[in-house]
Amino acid sequence: MTFLGTLSTSRGPLRWRRIAGLLREPVPREARARLDAIWAGLDPRFRTANQMFGHHEEGCGATIGVMPRCDFACRGCYLGGDANRTPALTVAAVTAQLNALRAHLGPGGNVQLTDGEVTLRDADEVIAIVRHARAIGLVPMLMTHGDAFLRDAALLARLMVEGGLEEISLHIDTTQRGRRDLAVRHAGTEAELMALHARIAAADFAALARDEKLALLINLYNAATLRLVLDHWPLASIRDIPAKARWKARRWSLAGRTVSLDEIENDELRAKFAEPRIHFAINCAAAGCPRLRNRAFAGADIGAALEAHTCAMHADPRWCRVADTTLHLTRIYRWYDGDFAQAAGSVRAFAGWYAPTDTPPRRLRWLPYDWALNAA
Repeated sequence: MTFLGTLSTSRGPLRWRRIAGLLREPVPREARARLDAIWAGLDPRFRTANQMFGHHEEGCGATIGVMPRCDFACRGCYLGGDANRTPALTVAAVTAQLNALRAHLGPGGNVQLTDGEVTLRDADEVIAIVRHARAIGLVPMLMTHGDAFLRDAALLARLMVEGGLEEISLHIDTTQRGRRDLAVRHAGTEAELMALHARIAAADFAALARDEKLALLINLYNAATLRLVLDHWPLASIRDIPAKARWKARRWSLAGRTVSLDEIENDELRAKFAEPRIHFAINCAAAGCPRLRNRAFAGADIGAALEAHTCAMHADPRWCRVADTTLHLTRIYRWYDGDFAQAAGSVRAFAGWYAPTDTPPRRLRWLPYDWALNAA
């Protein structure tokens, strides 16, 4: 997606231990068996060193009949002449197709939700289809002309939050006819369409409510950090990555802009949300960081999730403990003291909401910070 990147969570929780397992066995056994079966079924003439099918991929599936209609009148179209008079399949029929595709493609198989403009279908039904695809281990990609996201600003947010959609393919070119935006309705060059690309990307993020934006930004930061580690694997610490390629490197997409991890944290999360608990949710891949959540944050319960993370971190002596009259705290408090003081008046006051003690400590000490790669 434009602002989520391509690190899919469709195959389950992303933990460092699981990542290490993926590095040891990058192709799941079920997928390996499927690839072997495909290779065995190939005509021997095509079993060459450069053949990818059956060696590196199982192909890509696509649905048929999800919504054989379109509200555009493009100069070129793959739909038949009776398309707009053909009824769409029921949700049950579409999920049956997805089940068959899962059996053929294996775990993590890519499937295109296509055959007409799928966003013309009832949003609840599209969400149900996406959720089913993810539930059975497929990675669904919605194929669309994108205009629906400009007409209904909340549609994409619903597909993402309620359905778990992570991948979209926007079809935007000069052969299309039917866009409502007069500025691009008769565009004759790709350059004239670039403003539409930017508008759709910006509208997607702007349409999200406050809690959805907060959850998305935390997820983006954590997913980008995972991607950064994988891109430089093997390493013992995230600080082994060259500084210019680490936190200040602009390579992550957000609402049509390319941003750095520093900008996600400081210009978006810290500057636009008075929420110090984010420091117990975003993970910098170090053992001294908060634990990486075993699933993505969601706007619907972001407050409760942040509270649970904050409580868990203060209950762990590696980040917070009281000895006699001294409060020992993670250095996260020291680095971001202004955020905690803004919320509670001081670092001690904020930590006091969560620290396991009935007697207010008189002294404050900083615990050593462990920059070793987090294996939790």
